[in-house]
Amino acid sequence: MSDKIQVSARVRRRTESEIAAQSPIVVSVPDDFCSTDEPYVSVNASPNTSFGSGSDGSGKVFTLDQVYGANADQELIYKNIARPLLRDFMAGMNVTILAYGSTGSGKTYTMLGDLVGEHAGIVPRVLQELFQVAKDDICVKLSCVELYKEELHDLVNDELELNSKKPKLRLLGDGSRDGRGTMIQNLYELDVVDAKSGFEMLQKCLGKRKMGTTKLNSRSSRSHTIFTITLHKTVMSSSGQEVVRSSKMNLVDLAGSEDIIKSGATDASAKEAGSINQSLLTLGKVISALSEGKEPRHIPYRESKLTRLLQGSIGGRTKTALIATISPAKSNLMETMSTLTYASKAKNIKNIPQSTADSELVLKRTKIRELSAEISRLNRDLLATKGKDNSIRISLQNYEDFERKIAELRTELKEKDTQITGLHAKLQGRDKDIAELKLQIEQTLSENSKSRSDLAAKDAELHKTTKEFMHLKDKYSSQKERVSNVTGTGISSIIRDVNEVINNLNDLTQVSSNVKEIPTVVQTHLCLFKKTLEGKLNDVSSKVEKETSAFEQVLANSMDFSTLHNVCQNLDFSSHVAGVNKRNEQLTDYINSTHLSEDSAMYKAFEKKFKARMAETYEALKEQYMQQMHLAFDGFVKSSKDANAEAVRESATEFMQEEKTTLSKEYQAYIHQNSQTLQSISTKTKSVATDLKSFKEVATKDVQGAFGRLQKETKQVIDNALADITNTSRSQADSIEKAATQKAHIVSDMIDKNYHGISRDLNHTEKNLKIFSQSLSELQRSPAQLKRPATSPASRSPSRSPMRSPSRSPMRQLNGQSMIPDIKRRRTEMSPLRNDLHKSRIPQL
Repeated sequence: MSDKIQVSARVRRRTESEIAAQSPIVVSVPDDFCSTDEPYVSVNASPNTSFGSGSDGSGKVFTLDQVYGANADQELIYKNIARPLLRDFMAGMNVTILAYGSTGSGKTYTMLGDLVGEHAGIVPRVLQELFQVAKDDICVKLSCVELYKEELHDLVNDELELNSKKPKLRLLGDGSRDGRGTMIQNLYELDVVDAKSGFEMLQKCLGKRKMGTTKLNSRSSRSHTIFTITLHKTVMSSSGQEVVRSSKMNLVDLAGSEDIIKSGATDASAKEAGSINQSLLTLGKVISALSEGKEPRHIPYRESKLTRLLQGSIGGRTKTALIATISPAKSNLMETMSTLTYASKAKNIKNIPQSTADSELVLKRTKIRELSAEISRLNRDLLATKGKDNSIRISLQNYEDFERKIAELRTELKEKDTQITGLHAKLQGRDKDIAELKLQIEQTLSENSKSRSDLAAKDAELHKTTKEFMHLKDKYSSQKERVSNVTGTGISSIIRDVNEVINNLNDLTQVSSNVKEIPTVVQTHLCLFKKTLEGKLNDVSSKVEKETSAFEQVLANSMDFSTLHNVCQNLDFSSHVAGVNKRNEQLTDYINSTHLSEDSAMYKAFEKKFKARMAETYEALKEQYMQQMHLAFDGFVKSSKDANAEAVRESATEFMQEEKTTLSKEYQAYIHQNSQTLQSISTKTKSVATDLKSFKEVATKDVQGAFGRLQKETKQVIDNALADITNTSRSQADSIEKAATQKAHIVSDMIDKNYHGISRDLNHTEKNLKIFSQSLSELQRSPAQLKRPATSPASRSPSRSPMRSPSRSPMRQLNGQSMIPDIKRRRTEMSPLRNDLHKSRIPQL
C-alpha cells in the first residue's frame, strides 16, 4: 500500500533585522495557528502587514497537507506531526521526519529547540514520550551522524576521528530488493535506558556540530545532521514464538540553503555554503524526478551522500513527514518560493511503508528466488564440466570472470601490502615522535620546577625591594612635610610682621590727620574768646577786633601744618610693602611648586631618576642572572641589592645637593631684596625725621615771635580795660593754653608710640628672618639624612659642607654697617617733650 509524503509548512515571525530593514510580509496563510482544511500558502505580489487570510488573491498559491502560522507553538507541531509517526514507529514501522528550508527559517528550532520547556523541539519530545509509554521488553539505541562537506562524522563516538586505525564511516546498501535502502558501516549506536541519558547524548552531539555565524543567522548550522532511534521490541509471532521486531526513526535537521552574497560568506564559509547548496540541489533533483511519476526514470541518488542517506525515506519503504520552514519577509522571497516549490513536489512522492514483519517476509521470498537462480547457474556449470576424459570444464564467460576476479584480488593484495608497509613506517615515526615528546615533557617539567624556584626567590627579592622603596618614600614624605611646616611658619610670621608695620603706618597717617585738626580747634576757642570779649568790652571793641584779626592771621600763618601733612602723605610705604609681599609670594610659590608638590619638578625628577636607575639595574641583574644562574645566585643578589641601594642613595644625594644650591641662591636673592627694601625704608624714615625736626624749629620760632609781639602790643591797650575781667580772661586763656598743650602732648605721644611700634616690629621681623634663615640652613642639611651610614667610601658621593648661617642676621648688617638706624636714640633727640632744645616757647598768658 503506497502512502504519499506528508508535507507541512511552518511560517515564522519576522526577525528583528527584517523589521529594522522594513521588509514587508509577502506570505499569507488561512490561520495564524494551524490550517488542515484549507492548507495553502499564498505568496502575494503586493505585500501585507500580517499573516492572516487577508490575501487579495494575487500571487502564487501552494497547496500542502498542513500549514502552521506564526502563532503555532512547539507543542502543536509535535502533536500534529511527530506524535502519529511515533506511534507508527513503536508499532514496528520505519519513519522519517525532516526539516527543509533556507537558512534562518527555523529548521533547527523546530527539530531541536531547547531540551526541556515550552521551546523543546521534536527530538527531545520524542525521547521523552518514548520512554514514558515504552514497556520493559524494549531496547533503544541512539546514533547521530553529521554530513559536513560530503564527509560523514560520528557525533556519538568521536574516537574514529582521533584514531587513524579505526575504519571510517562508509555508505553501503542494505540488501533490499529495490536497492533503495542504505546503511552506514562502522556507525556507533549507544544503548539508552531512560530519557535523561538520551538528553545527555543529544546535548553532547549538539556541542560537536559544525556551527557558524552569517549575516542572516547568528547561529547557523553548517552541516546536515541525522538522529536515528532504533527500537528492538519482543513480540509474539503468528506461530506462537517470540521474535524481535526492529524499527528505525530518522530525525533529520538539514542545513539551510543560502545566498552567498546575502550571508556574507567568504573563504572557508563560502566553501561550506557551496557544499550545502550542492547537496540540497541534488535533493531537489531527486524530489523533482520522483514527483513526475513516470516509468522508467533515473533517480540521481548517488550524486550526493545526502540523497543516498535519505534514499529509503524519499521514494522508499519509510513513512515520511517533511516540514518546510519559510520566512514571511520580502527580503527572502526567492528562497521562500524555492522551498514551497520543492515542498509541493514532494507532496506527490509515493512511499511504500512496510512494517518489520512484512519486510522480513518479503526478504525471505527474495532470498529464495536468489538461491534458486544460484542453484540453476551451478547446475549449468556442473554439466559443462563433465567430459569424456573426466576433465573439469567451465564456460568461457565464467572463466573470464574468474580471471578478472583473480587479477583484481592480486591488485588489491599488492595495494594492501603497500598500505601495511606505509602504516608500519608511520607507526615507527609515531613511536619516535612519542619518545621525543616524552623527553621534551621531562625537560620541560625540570625547567618548570627550576623556574618556579627561581621565581619564588625573585618574588622574595622583589618584596624586599618594594619594602625598602616604601620606607624611602615614607621618609621622603616626612621630610617634605617638615619643609612645608618650616617654610609655612616662617612665611606666615613674616607676613604677620609686615601687616603690623602696615598697621603702624596707618596709625601714623591718623596722627597726621590729628595734627591737621589742631588749627581748627584753636580757631574754635579763639572765636569763643572773641565773643566773650565783645560782650564785656564794648568800649574797646574796635581796637580789640583789629588786634584780634591780626592775631588770627599771624596765628594761622604760624600754625600752618600743611607742610607736615604733605610730608606725611608723601611718606608712602605701600610700594615697598607690596614688593616685600610679592617677593614672599614668589618664594612661597617656588618652594611649593618646586619641592613640596607631587607634580613638582623635584619630585618628578627624583622619581624619573629612580625609575631609570631601577630599570638599568634590573637589566644588568637580568643579564648577569642568565649568565651565572648556576654559580652563585644568593651572593649575587645580596651584592646587587647593596649596589642598587647605594646607587639610589647616590642619585638622591646628588639631586638634593643640586636642589639645595638652587634654593640657597633663591634665599640669598630674597635676603638681598629685603635688605634693599629695609634700607630704603630706613632712609625715608631718617628724611622724615629731619623734616619734622626742621619744621618744628621754624614753627616754634614763628609762634614765639608772634606771641611776643602780640603781648607787647596788647599789654598797653587792655591793661586797664581788663582789670575787672582779669580773672575771667585769665581762666579762659588758661583753658585755651591747656587745650593746645594737651593736643601737642597727644600728638607727641602718638608720634613717639608709632616710632616705638615701628622699631619693635622691625626688630621682630629681623628676628623672624633670622629664625627662617636658620630653618632653611637646617633643611639644607636634612637631605643628607636619606643616605645610609653603612656604605663603602668609594661609592659615596663627595660630601659638600652645608651653608653656614651668618653670625649676625643679614637684616642687621651689610658690609659691616647697620642697615637699621638707632630709632630709639633718634626718637629721644626729636621729641620736643624730652629734649630741652625743643622745649615749647609758647608764652603763658
